[in-house]
Amino acid sequence: MSGFGHKDDSSPVKKTNTDDAQSMLQMAIAAYESGQLKKAQELCVEVVKGSPRDSFALGLLASIEKQLGNRTSASELFEASLRLNPDNANFHHNYAGLLIDQDLNKAHYHSSRAISLLPNQAIYLERLGYIQWQKGDLGKALESNHRAIELNPKLSDTYMNLGGIYQELGDLDQALEATHKSLELNADNAYALMNLGIIFKQLGSLNNALDATIKSLKLKADNADAYMNLGSIFQELGHLDEALDATLKSLDLKADNADAYINLGSIFQELGYLDQALDATLKSLELQPDNRDAVYQKGVILYVLNRFGEALH
Repeated sequence: MSGFGHKDDSSPVKKTNTDDAQSMLQMAIAAYESGQLKKAQELCVEVVKGSPRDSFALGLLASIEKQLGNRTSASELFEASLRLNPDNANFHHNYAGLLIDQDLNKAHYHSSRAISLLPNQAIYLERLGYIQWQKGDLGKALESNHRAIELNPKLSDTYMNLGGIYQELGDLDQALEATHKSLELNADNAYALMNLGIIFKQLGSLNNALDATIKSLKLKADNADAYMNLGSIFQELGHLDEALDATLKSLDLKADNADAYINLGSIFQELGYLDQALDATLKSLELQPDNRDAVYQKGVILYVLNRFGEALH
């Protein structure tokens, strides 16, 4: 059986094309699972053309589109598949993964639904734990990730999640232990290396933080958050030119990152470029008006610029 479970036998398929459709669907699954995404897409599109109400084919095509980065079509296909068959746990799980960056509440619904259908799937619990962490429900996030580990102690991402959760809880020793465990299981986990850099920075071990963050970027060079972290580490090390370059690179990759603009303002301030520092800080506040750090930084810069009246407001 594939990772998608059994095909939904209730999905109507044109009787004259049943054998061909089944054969193409199995070929599409094999291509998908071997990483031949374009071939899988072509085969699955043909199946859907002949059987547009085949919920399994729609869900498989949605999963392929998701992997190809076609988020809009993937979302539409998941919705169509799950309307026809709301009991496919794997498609709920896959759809939750697509929604994490768009709608955490909806992602939480689909992840929870997957677990209600198949409660003992470690990868489902890991994803739910990640979503709960991102929603700020740290207690439930810990519970879900620990349950995932009980079911499968070899999931690198589960330990990575735990590291991030413990970090937010202020337990840096456990955060470090969990993140190291994640990397023991998968040494090429770029996000775990990025998190390791953050933990080392909080522990005051800046050289280790720098090494981990650079390793992370070698594995995933388009990670805006890692470049932002790199800039922050360079700033604490007193390497302001490198800090500026890394932070600007972060903003090239993700232009709406309010935290990166705060950091940019702080770096410009240290460099003595106060007008640029103010512009960057105001941009941060434009993106995130309630950020107290940016409000404070704005006041400090205005005070240094002798704009005392504005600094008080």
